Amino acid sequence: MINEFVQKLLSNPNFKGQPQSLIEMHISNFIVQNLANLAPMLTGPQFFPNTNPQEAAEKLISLVRREIAGKILARANEALGFAVDFKVHTQLSGHFDISADDLQQSFKTYFEKIVGHREARQKIE
Repeated sequence: MINEFVQKLLSNPNFKGQPQSLIEMHISNFIVQNLANLAPMLTGPQFFPNTNPQEAAEKLISLVRREIAGKILARANEALGFAVDFKVHTQLSGHFDISADDLQQSFKTYFEKIVGHREARQKIE
């Protein structure tokens, strides 16, 4: 149920065309500002039972952030296929022991680290 709620929040038509990081900020603000109204649902059996409202809100915001980070990472990985020429590894191979696959994996790892930080996510979109 919680995952469906997160998807419903993310699919708000008012967010169409907005950067993912801005959507994340809007949803976080919505949850914080409406916590009094959301608390019975968030602490209920289908969401985060046996938690206080603040903790439930933090868990929900964390799920939203994780989903946003996943979307950004998926777009970054997709872009790697056409935006970066990994043949550059041939120029590096005399100095470093790296293959095109290793270089591409390094880029993916780098993007994972970037999207893991909220401030970084806000800067890359």
